[in-house]
Amino acid sequence: MNDLKALHYLVAAYLHEDFADLYGSAWGAVDQYARDEPEYAPQLRREITELLSTCESESALEGALVDLGLDYLPTGDGWASHRTWLLAVADRVEEILRSSPAA
Repeated sequence: MNDLKALHYLVAAYLHEDFADLYGSAWGAVDQYARDEPEYAPQLRREITELLSTCESESALEGALVDLGLDYLPTGDGWASHRTWLLAVADRVEEILRSSPAA
């Protein structure tokens, strides 16, 4: 879990305490990240996979995400776990990258 720059940037710069005011929702923040961060967004799935492989429990994963700067609670938005939310984020970012004219 040494080099999670793309994931850190997503959670610290986009899913901070004011994300709802800036982006309307967590998905709005994720979508903006995918569109605005061509250096980081393509690396996100690999980093999420790495993080998931190192966190054996939901509480360890939540702690790791908080350490990275996450200020959003996916379970408060109806997600079953941080794990399922992260996998959905990876899918969504990849979908945006595939549909982007620059891709």
